[in-house]
Amino acid sequence: RCGRILENHDEQMLHPYVRLDIDYASKVFDPRMKMLLQQIQDTGSVKKACLRIAVSTGKAWEQINALEEAIGIQVVKRHQGGSHGGSTELTEKGREYLKRYTKLEDDVRKYARERFGEIFDPGTEKSDPKANSS
Repeated sequence: RCGRILENHDEQMLHPYVRLDIDYASKVFDPRMKMLLQQIQDTGSVKKACLRIAVSTGKAWEQINALEEAIGIQVVKRHQGGSHGGSTELTEKGREYLKRYTKLEDDVRKYARERFGEIFDPGTEKSDPKANSS
């Protein structure tokens, strides 16, 4: 019984890992940028977002500016600080871009899991690389 439980566990451990980057002249959007934008949306602050994901504020602004230049839309709206400090929020287009990236990422991962199962499903002919070669 314990042996079968461990086998099931080990079978579930083997899975594809997919990372989706969007490149222009250089990488402009990746899981790290996704996380940054999600944290800006959550906190209303680039500084707080950076603290949460351990990236410097300068680097974050550099990446945001590069993204906006590459895709031609304003992703974040900056509100200058006053007596209560500034704030930052995603623009409507920024939220839409984040939503589309997340949808594409989910679709690619779903496809990768399905294909992985078809090709590497343990105990079937499909998992034999010789059976799939033409």
